[in-house]
Amino acid sequence: MRFLASFKNRLTKWKQKEKFRSTLPYHIIKKLKEVRKIRNKYHHLRQTDIECEETRILLRVLSRVIKNEFGKYKAAQWQNVLAATQQAHDNKDKIF
Repeated sequence: MRFLASFKNRLTKWKQKEKFRSTLPYHIIKKLKEVRKIRNKYHHLRQTDIECEETRILLRVLSRVIKNEFGKYKAAQWQNVLAATQQAHDNKDKIF
């Protein structure tokens, strides 16, 4: 708490945000919510001893797809950071 107070004193402007904005894109968040629903359904079916092989397979496939998309997103963001850094330090003698 003391850190936030000292940080607030050092800022020139303090603006309160009304809403949390995720750093992930909307399509990944949407798929994560879908996977959570399927996972809850799967665990509920397992607790009631109902055979749910197709739900398990769907959960595995969607988890793999989201993991791949998340990796691609992180790689693209890293490339953007590297490109911005390169542009900021763009000298012919020094290549980042």
